[in-house]
Parts: sequence; structure tokens; C-alpha cells
Amino acid sequence: MHHKGFVRALSLALGLMFAMGANAQVRSHVAIVKPVLHDETKTFILNLAQSMGEEGYADAAEYLKAWAEGGFGSGFVYVNPANGDNFIVTNRHVVAQAETVTLEFEKEDGSLVTYQDCPVIAVSESLDLALVIFPNGEKPFDFGIPLSKVLPADGVDIWSAGYPGLLSRPSWQFGKGSITNNRARVPELADPAIAELIQHSAPIDGGSSGGPLLVAKASSKLGYEVVGVNTWKVGGRQDTNFAIPAKHISDFLALTLSGEQTDASEDLRARAASLPASVYSPEDAYKKLVKLISYGYVAKNGEADLKNVLDRAPTAIRDHIIATFVGVSPIDGLRLASAWTLSNKILRTSGDALALSSSELSSNYEGLVQYTLGGSTIQATWVLEHGYWRLESFPLDNGSSTSSAASASKAKASEAGVELTSPYQYALVAGASLDLGPSEIFLIEGGLQGLLAGEFLAWSFSFGGGSALAETGEKATLIIFKGSAVLQLPVNFGNITLTPFARGGGGLLLPFGFTGEEYAGFYSTLGGGLSVCFWDQSFGLSVEYGHITRASLDSLSSSDEKPTNQVLTVSLMYTVN
Repeated sequence: MHHKGFVRALSLALGLMFAMGANAQVRSHVAIVKPVLHDETKTFILNLAQSMGEEGYADAAEYLKAWAEGGFGSGFVYVNPANGDNFIVTNRHVVAQAETVTLEFEKEDGSLVTYQDCPVIAVSESLDLALVIFPNGEKPFDFGIPLSKVLPADGVDIWSAGYPGLLSRPSWQFGKGSITNNRARVPELADPAIAELIQHSAPIDGGSSGGPLLVAKASSKLGYEVVGVNTWKVGGRQDTNFAIPAKHISDFLALTLSGEQTDASEDLRARAASLPASVYSPEDAYKKLVKLISYGYVAKNGEADLKNVLDRAPTAIRDHIIATFVGVSPIDGLRLASAWTLSNKILRTSGDALALSSSELSSNYEGLVQYTLGGSTIQATWVLEHGYWRLESFPLDNGSSTSSAASASKAKASEAGVELTSPYQYALVAGASLDLGPSEIFLIEGGLQGLLAGEFLAWSFSFGGGSALAETGEKATLIIFKGSAVLQLPVNFGNITLTPFARGGGGLLLPFGFTGEEYAGFYSTLGGGLSVCFWDQSFGLSVEYGHITRASLDSLSSSDEKPTNQVLTVSLMYTVN
């Protein structure tokens, strides 16, 4: 018994010594992954940063500048057991907008081994995974970090490995934690029908994306095996990190490296046919459409589409796109913005629904696809990108398309349930006010109203004219100028928005001629009411009660009671953005 106990103890000690020695070796099989952006892509991102800064989005502008000048992530070595080919597994969002990447490996003395022009050969559209191959078929590694075939149980010790940023530079980090939920269902990160995620407490930070999540494995040459790819970190909660399980990495590799050849024409037609299906999906059409949006499409339309989202998208959609833009990558956020804008333009087009007519490959391996929409023909182009056909252009600048404002309004109309969202960014307003008292004031005015801060505070400016009963008993002609602030609570019910509001403001009230001099001067107004906006027609109607207090020019310093009027105002609103 003592002999057996000694053997077990010795085996355990040797296992621990082996694992301790392996810790140093894991670093040699984890890479810093730096996407190589095309010059035009970098220029686009920097121009977008400048434009966003000029629009008042200072934080977004600084984030874009930093991203364009040098984003990076992590990845780990995988060696194909069939032929010894070397690859790096990482996240798709790490290599977004890049055809090649630069790989760096840190040696024990701190120096770097660098491999440039490493092609991105495949990405997964259902999960955030990508596969990179070494240049010219190089095979610098005899073995990689093996993939686990077992899902670790809750509470199991795990380690994260990667190169998160430290003072804006990649810095090696090997941290310990445990599995806190081995079957996390987080629809915002991955469709639960496709993959449940591993939630864990091992440290990950910006730059850790694509790095391996490891468990100790004595039979592994490095002492560890991969149970997942670290991909997401949730803010606002302590140690809430998520990894894509190894099973899905294995499936992705098996599909990518199977060597099966497919018919490019058939693939193009299938992808082209999925565009209408995605657009007319009953839920989250833009999330299904995003996988069809190419990086070239984003370069052409991304800036305008993102600003459209910031101005017009419903709150929940806008928040999701912003979170992706900041928390995952600017390119992924822009792709979502373009998908949302395009789907709304198509949905807003009157007449026949979008339908595929034909598809063909051009001589330069570009896909030429013809659709019909609203009685018009649309010639779209598709490109082969990261192994998938994606939409490069979809021109809607014809009679069948509508403005982005109309597209946005259609999107709001299609939103299920109730949402607090303003029915306008800017609107033309015209109305008439009728005195409820003996003064017989009747005013007609028109002007512009726009959002001031978020969905709930707006400004307005109007001018006009009217009449009132003067002290002489005659009708006096009046001219008015008014500015006001509006506090509102817009509630969207499908294609109708009801908005209770309160208004406070003031202006000038001037008689035109010598009759009605008692009306000359300043006035203030307080009131409130209810408006209803019909999105399909982009117009609204409001009814408002107002209390006017007048102060003539010669009585501003007087303590005398100021004359007042109670008016009922009916206005029409037409959204122009």
C-alpha cells in the first residue's frame, strides 16, 4: 500500500513538473494577430473618424483613429494531423476587412518571430471564427495546441492565453480562472440554436480575442489543450467572459479543410437567393442580412449608413449596433448599420417584393446578379470574400427607392411591440391657434422642429401672423416670432407614434400698423398636448393647450399684472429627415 501510494505521489509530482515546464512553451504557440488593412480601408476609417468628430461624436472618432492605426488580437497554432499544414485559429472580428495578417510569436528572450502576408483563408458566418495560413505554405511548427473533445464541467480550472493591450501594445497574459457556466445561452453573442458558449472567469481584455481557453492535459506536449476560443467580455459584471467551445472549432476546421470543391455559379445563385429571404425575415432582418454585406459595400456606404442609424434607428437596434461598433470592431458595427439601412430601403419600396431574376459569373470572377423590386430591375454585384459570396453593390437610386428617412420610418413601423422613439429628427410644422377667451386672438404660424438631446427633448422655431381684438374694438393684424423647448415622450405602436408633450418658450408679438399697440412686446407661453404621427405617410397631427402671458415694451419693469390668453393650437407635422 505504501509502495502504491509512493508511486501515485511520484506520478503526480512528475505531472505537475511537466505542466510547470509546459507553461513557458504555451506562449510559443500563441500568436499576436495584426490585420493588414488596405490603404483605401485605412483612409476610409480615418476619414470616417474625422467626419464623426465634426458631427460631435468625439469618442467614436478617437476610437476609430486608434483602430485604424493598429488593431490586434490573438490566435493559436493548429497543425492539420493529415498533412502537417500549419494554421492559426482566431476570431473573425480580429481579421475583419483584411485579406492578410501579420503574425508575431514571442521567444523566450523577448524577441519576436514575424510572418508577414499570411492569408485569411476562411471565416465562419455563424460563429466568430477565422482561419489563417502561414505564407507560401510554411510549416514552422511540428505540432499545435490540441483541441479538446470534452466540454469542461462547471467549476473546472481553466487558463486564458493571449496578448491583450498594455499601454496600447500587445502584452503576454496567462491567467487562471474557472468555468462558471459551460452552456451559456446568450442570443446577443451567438444564436443558441447554433452554439451554447463557455462562460468563465479567466482574465481577458482587449487584444485577447482569438486566444485559446485552456485546460491542463498531461498527455499534451504543451501540457494543455484548447476548450474554446476567447471572444467576448461583458462589461458591468465581474469576470463575465465567453468563449466559443472547441467542438465548434473542430467542426469549422473540418468543413474548411475537407478539400471539397463546390460550384461557384451554384454558390453565387444560392447566396443571391438568400438576400430576399433575409430582408423579409419576420424578426431581426438586418442581423440575417449582415452576413451578405461585403467590406467593399461598407467602404462605399458605411459612413452614411452609420449616421442614419444614429439619427433614425429605433433605440434597441441603435444600441445593439453601437455596442458592436465599440465592443467588437468598427467594421462589424458598420456592416450591421449597412444591413439595417439596406433592408429598410428595400422594405420601403412600394410594389412587387424583391425577387431574384438571374445570376452569372463575369470574366473577372465577379458575380452579376439581377433582381426585380417594385416593378424595376436592379443590377447588383457580388464578390468572393473570405470564401463567401457577398454583396458589393445594390443600387437603389432609381424611381423605386425612397429616402433614408422613409426607410427609417418603415423600419419603425415594422418594429413589433412598443418602443420609446421619436417620430422625427427634423420636421416642418404648421398650425393655427384660437383664443379660448374674449380677445379673439387667431394666429397662423409655421416653422421647424428638431431633436435637441436624445429622443425626449426637442427645439422649435416658428413665425407667422394673425389677428386679435384691439382695445378700440377693431381687428388688429399681428406678426409673431417664437422659439421654444419641447419635452416629449414618444411611444411607437407599430406604424403610429403617440407623443404627449409639454412646451415652454417665448417670442415677440408685434402689431402690423397702428391698431393693437397693446399687443406689442414680448410674450411667454407654457402648454402641453398630444401628437400622433403616421409613419407610412410621414405626417402627424397635434393638439395643444397653451397659456400666453404678454408684456408690452413699456411695462417690462412694471409690477402690474400682465395680460394672459388661453389658446388651443392644432398643427400638422411633416418629417423631413
